[in-house]
Amino acid sequence: MVAAPILVVDDNAETVGALAAVLELRGYETVSAFDGLDALTQLRAGLRPALVVLDWMMPNLDGGGFLEHIAADPEFGKIPVVIYSAIAHRVLADDVATTVPKGTDPDVLLNAVARYANAA
Repeated sequence: MVAAPILVVDDNAETVGALAAVLELRGYETVSAFDGLDALTQLRAGLRPALVVLDWMMPNLDGGGFLEHIAADPEFGKIPVVIYSAIAHRVLADDVATTVPKGTDPDVLLNAVARYANAA
């Protein structure tokens, strides 16, 4: 397993809780953020996750805005990002590891996390 945590970014507290529970059952440590601004603040404070699981539609700073900010920083731009969103099928974004639609079998997300977090 990876030593660094998985950063779960979603404005829905229930989604964050469910994702954290599933990931922790698989042995991952998780850190939560409730929008892109919260996630960016944590990164700037020193958090270095193995992977970011990112919702797309959020208040304050959405997934697209978050990606723009991390792409502008060479240190953050190396962190793999998995888009986990209800509109994942419509998201066109450079520099993301993969997109997974919400409601998909949890194993699809877990397989993506395993693949990309361990590659970080």
